[in-house]
Amino acid sequence: MARTEQEFTAIAKAYFEYAAWFVAVGHLEFEKWKAHARQVRKDAEEAAIARGANADEIREAKTNALDSLAPDPDHPQEWAAEEVRNIIDGAAGDAWQLVLKLVELVPDDKEVCSFLAAGPVEDFLGSHGDRYIAEVERLAADLPRFKDLLGGVLQNAMSDELWGKVQSIRAGPS
Repeated sequence: MARTEQEFTAIAKAYFEYAAWFVAVGHLEFEKWKAHARQVRKDAEEAAIARGANADEIREAKTNALDSLAPDPDHPQEWAAEEVRNIIDGAAGDAWQLVLKLVELVPDDKEVCSFLAAGPVEDFLGSHGDRYIAEVERLAADLPRFKDLLGGVLQNAMSDELWGKVQSIRAGPS
């Protein structure tokens, strides 16, 4: 589905609102939730073992215990993070347009920039980087901010060949 520039702008702004919250507070809340979830699973496993449950029953008890938990903490703009993931995983042209909009609007905040690099930029390269590497190289040459973002990207789903190109772009002239 082709989106308008206004839609990409709205998504990007909401994404950065969510990202700023997540790097400031949300990740701590999420870590607390994960620790609680681990304890709930452990308690369910111990209770199942104490009842003499078999391996399948133990697995089911742990799954049911997690299903009973309240969802992890969220933010009113969390929808934007999900929408960014969906766009990045979708059509390459829309994904590239979103990356451009995100790079244009990224706040001057080191943590939010890291969040962008390790999230949508890295995911874009893993999904569409082979097709868009020339555009990535041009953007990095024209926009030092984008080149800096590439410094926060890991190989993840990129092929070794593409990863080598990204590393060369990162190391290229300033």
